[in-house]
Order: sequence, then C-alpha cells, then structure tokens
Amino acid sequence: MRCSRYLSAVKDRQSRRAPDGSKIISMSLFGKNPLYTIGAVRNAQLLPVFFPGWVLRVYVAHPGSAHASPDILVPSRILFKLKDLGAQIAYVNASQNLISPKLWKYLVADDQYVQYFLIRNAHTRFSDRDANAVNDWIRKNNSVLHCIRDHPEHAKYSVIDGLWGGNAVELRKFLPTDMGNILKKDTYSLAQNLNPGASPTDVSLLRDILWPLIEDHAYCHDSVACDKWPRSVTFPTPRMEFEYLGEPFNEYQERADQKWEQLKSYRSPGKCFGFPTEHPVMRPVTPSPSPLLSHVESVIRNLSLVQNASVLLHPQNTTNATSLPKITTKLSAAKPASDHSKMSIATL
Repeated sequence: MRCSRYLSAVKDRQSRRAPDGSKIISMSLFGKNPLYTIGAVRNAQLLPVFFPGWVLRVYVAHPGSAHASPDILVPSRILFKLKDLGAQIAYVNASQNLISPKLWKYLVADDQYVQYFLIRNAHTRFSDRDANAVNDWIRKNNSVLHCIRDHPEHAKYSVIDGLWGGNAVELRKFLPTDMGNILKKDTYSLAQNLNPGASPTDVSLLRDILWPLIEDHAYCHDSVACDKWPRSVTFPTPRMEFEYLGEPFNEYQERADQKWEQLKSYRSPGKCFGFPTEHPVMRPVTPSPSPLLSHVESVIRNLSLVQNASVLLHPQNTTNATSLPKITTKLSAAKPASDHSKMSIATL
C-alpha cells in the first residue's frame, strides 16, 4: 500500500505546479553518519506521500567554509540525491556561524517567504499521524506554535526538538530578535529575563526562551501529558502498533532503539484519548520490519536510489562540491520572491 501511495504521489507531484515554498519542513544535516544522511534521503522520498505541497529544506555546512571541520561536511552524493528528490539545500558558513549544527534548522523561522514551518530530525520519519496532526493545527491557525508530545518521555517537556513548528510570520512578532541572533546570543542571559528560575548549566532554548513567549499561543497534540500542559489537544489519528512521533529509525528502516516498548504498558490520562481507545492497536510488533514492509521498502529503494546507482556508487560522477551553485551564506538576506534563483537558499 505504501508503495502504491508513493508511486501515486510522485505522479501527482510531476503533474502539479511546484510548491511555492511557503510551507517548509526544516532539518539539519552534518557529517557522514547514515542514520542521518540516509534518513534525510528517506524523508525526501516520503515527503510527497505525507506532506504534498510542502518542501523539505536541509541545512548543511557550506563546502567552502574556511576552517570548517571535514567531520561536519555532508557527502556530495547525499546532496545530489536530495536535490534529485526535490529538496532545498541551505548552506551555512560553518566557519563564521556560531550556531550549533543541530540548531541550523531553526533558521527557517527567519525566512520572510515562509508561512508555515516544521522542525524535524533526519533520523525520524514522516507519517500519517504526523501529517494529520499538522493539518489539524493549520486548519485551526489561530495559534503561533505547534508542538507534539507522543511518548512517555515527552511528558516532562513543553516543546521537543524535532517535534514543533510554527507560523513564521506570527512567530517573529513575539521573538525579541531574529532566530539567528537568538541562537548566537548568551541564551542564559536571555532565558533569565523570561524565566528567572533558569539554571546556567541547563538552559533550553525551547523550554526557557520559546515556550514562555508563546505558551498562550500554542496548539499542541499530546497523547501523554495533556492534563499537565496548557493548550493541549488530542491527536486526530489513533496510534498504531506502538508507533510514536519522534521515533528514530536507522538507514535500513528499522527501529533504532527500544523506547517503543514503553508504550506496551503505558496508559495515557483519559482526557488525552483522541478516540474511544487511544491505546495502541494491539498487533504483533517486532523491532524489525515485517517481510511485506521490507518488500515495500526495497521497491521504493529500487525505484529511487538504484535508478541513480551510477551517482551513488561512483562518487567521481557526482556533482563536485566546488561546482555547486554559489550562494550567499547570510540566510536572512532575502531577495524578491520573483527571483528565487538569487535567494540565499539553493534549491538543489
């Protein structure tokens, strides 16, 4: 079924106008770990299935960044594949930018041409449960922030990295300065102004800075702690097979940890049920995918990865990093929307 959805989504994407770029799913990518590099490629494949009309934007270190550690550069064959799948590549000057690579993806909030954005991690996967929650939030777009809590370990966090998004236009009205400047500043000093109880050894951008500003304008889908956090609502889609949003997968589409097992015995507060029984549908589950799922995934892999085997298997045939489009590394410097070829984001 997933294979047929993928083929249908690709066909529809080819027949439709390209997305206008007002809806962006933002990820950071650095280094060569396949957990993340192949994860980003996998999500680029899944994007038209679950998030048609959205664009995946991947923030990476610019290959020309002076003194940038080679450990953070992404292999050119991965960038080429992401380009082939329609993703945008946003280059960051890693030698001048003081922002942690994990937080590069937050820079999307400064893009003047983005209406809605989602922050996701490359080692998680898009899904119906995720997409339906996002669509529910956008339909009720009187909220600035969207957040997700879907695992018992999420209950103690107001906002979780990789599981939030926002209305960029409205969010900028609440932030004291650009997101890029916030990420570079002394976050402890800023957090103290908003949350005097913040500890200098444990300052969280999301908990101590973003949440105090946006708490009254949040819309959070919560299956584990909706009785604890304000502005929480139930999921529009029931949980299936102990899945949870934010779950990590490896490059073989296998579960990368065993945290899903906590859901076997976990019972959410009654008011958090999105349906009469929000508990997982009781189906046999193992950490490894079923033979059918393995077959479907192999079909998708063959369709999208093997068709470019000469690129993936022969690095000398890939686009050389030095030949990639030259762009400005000042991500906040936007050009007129009519001339996207000169924007600070390189669409690869």
